[in-house]
Amino acid sequence: MWQCKERYRVKGIEGCTNRHVDEKVLQDVFIQAWNSLIENIDEMKKRWERYAEFGSPLEQYRAVQFADIADEVGYIENPERDFMLKVLDHITVYESGRLIVVFMDGIEI
Repeated sequence: MWQCKERYRVKGIEGCTNRHVDEKVLQDVFIQAWNSLIENIDEMKKRWERYAEFGSPLEQYRAVQFADIADEVGYIENPERDFMLKVLDHITVYESGRLIVVFMDGIEI
């Protein structure tokens, strides 16, 4: 189970009241988001090419890195933790249950 980092920021005082999220849910959402990115790879490659040419040094690095990773990995079914940590920035969980996966290159799905 995962919870908001603000939930118990101050000892004894409950902060964020968002519910807990099961790790399996987060992994499934990550898989769906990554596979969606791969499904739209032509559009993503155009984005990465723009950033590789015109972005900040960090954007350039991440664009090249993501293009290489996407070509190498393709669709996934059961990602390794190291892979997820390499490409994932964070997952935002809203009280409504909506989840947004944010990759290290800034893509939000």
